[in-house]
Amino acid sequence: MSWKDVLHNLTGFYEREQRQKKVRNYLENQSFTAQDREAVIDWMIACVDHYVVSFEVFYLAVSYFDIYLSGRDIEPITSSKLQCLGASCLWISFTRLGQNQDKLANFLDMVSVTDRHSSEKDLYDMFSHIMTRFHYKTHLITPYNFLTSFFFILHLERKHNLRWMSRYILELAHYDADICVKNRYRPSLIATAALYTGLVALRVTVDWISDLSILTPYTGKEYEFRIVHRRMLKLLKVASPSKYRSAYTRYSRKEYNHVALVDFSFIY
Repeated sequence: MSWKDVLHNLTGFYEREQRQKKVRNYLENQSFTAQDREAVIDWMIACVDHYVVSFEVFYLAVSYFDIYLSGRDIEPITSSKLQCLGASCLWISFTRLGQNQDKLANFLDMVSVTDRHSSEKDLYDMFSHIMTRFHYKTHLITPYNFLTSFFFILHLERKHNLRWMSRYILELAHYDADICVKNRYRPSLIATAALYTGLVALRVTVDWISDLSILTPYTGKEYEFRIVHRRMLKLLKVASPSKYRSAYTRYSRKEYNHVALVDFSFIY
């Protein structure tokens, strides 16, 4: 992919996120809690990690999950059915991104074993209902779209610490209802804040990256940007084997440069 292609894609991403449906605070009208949502997100990360598929599947699935629940006429969903919803969103994302169908079949088998509250019919019905709600238009812009473009612009190699730290922070952010549900933050802001927070976490610099400030509508000084950045720092500090377990475990591994094991004690 060339610079011209990336710039063209970024322009399209910014235009499309303006028109994309926004997530609203659906927790106000549901019986489940932010902690219930957090548990499902953790399970979704574990699924994608276990089946070794593109993590774009995860980001797209969470977007389906949150936007679906933001519908104003959605019937209340019990916490026991959240995993069925999360599984269906992963299934749609698997299909949308053309992932290995054998892995999809194995995933669906695993869901039937791990979710004792939902039958195979429940899963198929949920899949169909979500697709109908989206009018079968399942292409959404996610923070991951922006973040991968930023990596290309910065010429970050696959093993670069900033690449994995920013990805880790972005995954932690997806657990968080304050970032993903309770406020109407745009995908581009979340992605840009994840990259900036990655720089701070690695103590590379606290200055804004001039290359990205040219390509984004953010300077790093906006009030919402600073709120998200501070929230991301907090997520980094509290993540552990018992809190945000799947993301923490994933990014503690050698293949991700052990970025979850960095000493974040300097964060206050």
